[in-house]
Amino acid sequence: MLSKHLSLKSYVVCHLISGYTNRDVIRKIGKVKEPYFTEITAKIITSIF
Repeated sequence: MLSKHLSLKSYVVCHLISGYTNRDVIRKIGKVKEPYFTEITAKIITSIF
């Protein structure tokens, strides 16, 4: 699902997702590929509303 493999098994933790500025980010490890990001976003929206 990610553009770069992580050394540890990882999960998306939805309750920790919030807005950040570039100043808040220390480093970028990788990113979720677009189809999976869309699926995660849809699940969050379904859970909230």
